[in-house]
Amino acid sequence: MIKEAAYYARMAWHYGRYVRLRPVDGYQAVLRENVARREERFLELVKGSVFENSRTPYHDLMRLAGCTFEDLREMVGREGLEGALEQLRLAGVYMTHAEAKGAAVVRGGREIANDRAATRNPSSQGGMETISSGSRSAGMATLTSNAFRRYRSQYERLFYDEFGLEGAALATLQWTLPAPAGLLYGAFWASTGKRVERWFTAGGSWRSGAHYRLATAALVWEGRLLGRWMPLPEYLPQNDYSPVAVWIAETKKGGAASVFAE
Repeated sequence: MIKEAAYYARMAWHYGRYVRLRPVDGYQAVLRENVARREERFLELVKGSVFENSRTPYHDLMRLAGCTFEDLREMVGREGLEGALEQLRLAGVYMTHAEAKGAAVVRGGREIANDRAATRNPSSQGGMETISSGSRSAGMATLTSNAFRRYRSQYERLFYDEFGLEGAALATLQWTLPAPAGLLYGAFWASTGKRVERWFTAGGSWRSGAHYRLATAALVWEGRLLGRWMPLPEYLPQNDYSPVAVWIAETKKGGAASVFAE
C-alpha cells in the first residue's frame, strides 16, 4: 500500500510538471538539428552512460569486445551510426529481451552482473514510469524524463503539420494507468491550444482496475486544474470498438477530418 501510494505521488508530481511545460519553439528546426547531429549525440550518450558507468552491463560488454571510446568514435565516423551498431552487435555488445529484464548476461563463458535498473541512463533526471502488462512475466517499469517526453511529442506536431491537418478533430485509443500515454497525449495537445475530443480505452473492469481508473481520473483533473483541458477516458465494452467507429463516422459526417491516434 505504501509503495503504491508513493508511486502515485511521484506520478502526480511529475505529471503536473509535464502539464505546465510549453511546446518547443521552432520545433521543426530542433528536430532537424537533432537528426543532423545524431551521431554526435549518440557518442555523448554512450560516453557518459556506458564508458563512464561501470554499473551497466554494456560497460563490460565493450571491454570484452575490446572497444574503447576512441575505437567507437572512429567506427561511427567510418561506418556511420547504423554500421557501427551492427559491428557492435556482431562483437557481442547487445542485450537480449530476457537480459533487458534482468537475466544474467553471459558472453564468452563470462557472466556479467546485471539487474533491471542497470541500463538506465545515469544522467536522466527521471520522471513518470510506464509499466508493461507483464503478460508472460512480471511487469517492467520504464522511467523516462519529462524533457524526453516533451521532445518526443514534437513528432506528433510534425505529423499533424505535414499532412495539413489544421482543423482536424483529435481522438485517441490509449491505455489508462499504469501506462501514461493517454494522459500525456491529452496534455501535450492541450498545451498547443488544441483539444483531444475523445479518449477511448479498453481498460478492463472496475473489479480488476478500479485503482487505476480512479488514479487516471485524478490526473486528468489535475491537468484541468492546471489549465490543460483533456478528456476523461471512455471505457469500451469488451471486444467492442463500435463507439470509436461511430465517432469517426459522425466527425466525417459533420465535414471535419479526424485524427485518431493509437
